[in-house]
Amino acid sequence: MRMTLAVLFCLFVGSATPGTAATIRVPSQQPTIQAGIDATASGDTVLVAPGVYEYSGNRNLELRGRDIAVIGEQGASQTTIGCGGSARAFFIHEGETPAALVQGFTLRAGTGGVSPAAAGGAIRVVGASPTFRDLVIRECSSPSWGGGIHLFQGLQQICFNPFFAKLYVLFQDDQRHRLFQVGSHHTNLRN
Repeated sequence: MRMTLAVLFCLFVGSATPGTAATIRVPSQQPTIQAGIDATASGDTVLVAPGVYEYSGNRNLELRGRDIAVIGEQGASQTTIGCGGSARAFFIHEGETPAALVQGFTLRAGTGGVSPAAAGGAIRVVGASPTFRDLVIRECSSPSWGGGIHLFQGLQQICFNPFFAKLYVLFQDDQRHRLFQVGSHHTNLRN
């Protein structure tokens, strides 16, 4: 009996296949970008169809500590996250690594708050190191720091290194607010 159980156990364990990464499509499979993110596990992709994504579930987006890819399917010229002047597009703050990717979006009309804890008009990164590619930031502001992007590293954190590639930032204001505020010593900005 023990031998039979051992053989069955080995067959079961040996036949198990590792999980494969899933692709979650917005809006065909999930109604909002955040719902798509919430349906993922690390390694998955949220693929966002062309369009303008506004309102609840499509701003103040959090990756929830998962190393996932959130990608505008047709790139920044076709996929916009509209923040309506009352929110930011992304708040990434749960230790995501460079394997976490945000790519192919225009981030428009984002705003940060007055306090340093609410800085970052389009993107705020705290204690994480995501990768950003093919982003356009338009008409975003913050009355405190980082009208476009605010990066901050807590003193207990060791080394985080966000990576930006092909980043375009377009402002039409009087440049009163810093576009890019970095609270870390290890940040790359490459265009």
